[in-house]
Amino acid sequence: MEQFANRIIVFLNSLKNEAFDGMNILIAGHRCTTGAIRAYLEGAVGKDNVLKYSSNNGDYKVYTNTILS
Repeated sequence: MEQFANRIIVFLNSLKNEAFDGMNILIAGHRCTTGAIRAYLEGAVGKDNVLKYSSNNGDYKVYTNTILS
């Protein structure tokens, strides 16, 4: 789980290096992926928070976040 969460963090950090200037970003994933993304955006990175922050099937979240900008 730790390696999985780290891969998501590396991906999200790579987005910081791109020029999205005010663009919306859509990221889709399964339960653990959405959990790792939300934990990252909430500042709660860690393998123990992946399931805590994951979405239910068919659920979606909208984040207005400047952490990637």
